[in-house]
Amino acid sequence: MPMPDELSEAEFRSLYRRLRGTASLGGRRRGALDTITEEQVLAAVREVRSGRTVSLAAPVETRTEPDDADPAEHRLTAPADGEPAPEGLDFARDRFAMNIHGDVDSHLDALCHVIYDGTLHGGIPAADALSPEGASVLSVELARDGIVGRGVLLDIPRVHGLSWLEPGSNVTAEDLSAA
Repeated sequence: MPMPDELSEAEFRSLYRRLRGTASLGGRRRGALDTITEEQVLAAVREVRSGRTVSLAAPVETRTEPDDADPAEHRLTAPADGEPAPEGLDFARDRFAMNIHGDVDSHLDALCHVIYDGTLHGGIPAADALSPEGASVLSVELARDGIVGRGVLLDIPRVHGLSWLEPGSNVTAEDLSAA
């Protein structure tokens, strides 16, 4: 698929100002998640026609690959440490270290993730909200109850007669309409 021309800085700023005006933090400061009501969740659940689930997660990769120069590190810390359990019962414990914004990882970004012109979503000054200990507002913790709603799964590679999209491919409005 051809890559569209890059936006100029002026075009990006114009687009940002236009879209920023549509954003609302809502009462619980969860962004668009605040627009999903309990009634909408119930209506979505009533639409279920099969028990099929679709995961949005990606496997945790621990080997260096061409598209993953900084893979996760995984270590089993117990009982692999060699010490027998004193009472016969033990538990395996895992330690993971990963760059969550790698090219092959799956995650949910918080509203505090993107900083533009020194501000977070909703115009909140980043300097007031972010510290090494975490975010005081707009944290991913605001989605801790999960996200349930009506969704549509679109097979964009199939639109193009492909099994998958190559890294760097863009999905366009036309692709969504065609799917």
